[in-house]
Amino acid sequence: MTYLRFLLPLIGKAECLEDWKDVCKICNPSVFLLKCERTKTICGGFFINPNGYGVSAFHFYVDIGKKTNDCFMNYNGKKYSFDIVAKSEEDHIIIVKGKGVKPEGFLKFAKETPVIGVEAAIFSTNPFGNPIFEPGYVLDLSYTKVQDVKFPCIRSSCRGGPGYSGGALVNRQGLVLGMQKSFSNLFTVFDSIAIPSANIVKFLKKKAKETENGWEF
Repeated sequence: MTYLRFLLPLIGKAECLEDWKDVCKICNPSVFLLKCERTKTICGGFFINPNGYGVSAFHFYVDIGKKTNDCFMNYNGKKYSFDIVAKSEEDHIIIVKGKGVKPEGFLKFAKETPVIGVEAAIFSTNPFGNPIFEPGYVLDLSYTKVQDVKFPCIRSSCRGGPGYSGGALVNRQGLVLGMQKSFSNLFTVFDSIAIPSANIVKFLKKKAKETENGWEF
């Protein structure tokens, strides 16, 4: 079972459930994958405006040795170079700008804190460019046993796996509740930890302006 947890996200293609189809249409065109050939590091992310700006997890920046050479953004099966335009270890987030990429979608953040028991799903991309869709429920809003993170996080029953970090945890309206960080190991498969959207928005407001057409830098 443990091996399957790591193998399936790498080779599988998660099909969207019928009652999530509308959300999948919003989210699947809005996610990307960051990859570094030099360190063999992968990390998900999602766009926050139509101009190629997106967010991902800070530990990707650490894992690549804080150098983006030999790294690229994979979106819709194509590779793009990118810049890290802002970063915060405290909030565990990086803001990236894909060069020449024209996203077909971008995500917005939920304005209200989720309640325990609400339905949610992780959207990201695996190393082969296949969409990742992992539905579940919000289990905890105050999980604190996360390495390198010093604030309460969201724990959900959505399955986690390699490359899921940086992906979007969204609600039934396709609004971002958080950004995938890790899994807690409390369960064998169904368990994920996300950085709350409030922490992400707090950092974004220092760098950009929120508009109806995404974040303006």
